[in-house]
Amino acid sequence: KVLDEKIKRIDEKLLEVSYKFPELESIKSIYGIGTYTGLMIVSEIAEPERFMDADQVASYSGLCARVNQSGQHCYYGHISKEGSKWLRWALVEAAMRVVRKDEWLRRFYLRIRKRRGKLIARVAVARKLIRICWHRLRRYQAGVGIRGEAA
Repeated sequence: KVLDEKIKRIDEKLLEVSYKFPELESIKSIYGIGTYTGLMIVSEIAEPERFMDADQVASYSGLCARVNQSGQHCYYGHISKEGSKWLRWALVEAAMRVVRKDEWLRRFYLRIRKRRGKLIARVAVARKLIRICWHRLRRYQAGVGIRGEAA
């Protein structure tokens, strides 16, 4: 009972804070991203125009492969884990929820899982998800709605 009260107060506080970030609605419409995850994404990306493209945002979140180059050889390793570990955690958690509803991301997840395993597939979907969020935040900032209409 005490824990339920604390959770309720935290949820109310998150809802109160979310009103200060109207751009949050553009990414909360993605299944699997709620208020907490959305606030984390918005606060970590902050100003989406500071990234030249979606690849930079994925790299910033630490969800891109490490690259070691020497001469003519190029070796790709595991993810770099640069950036916020909490953002990576939230994106991977959201990725597991979004593949339940989004058919396109589900097919992508299953294709990667078949080849590389479920853990790598989760990270791949999380990388796609941060790119989608960045695009939506850019569109919101430009005054264009989610489906392309002027806001």
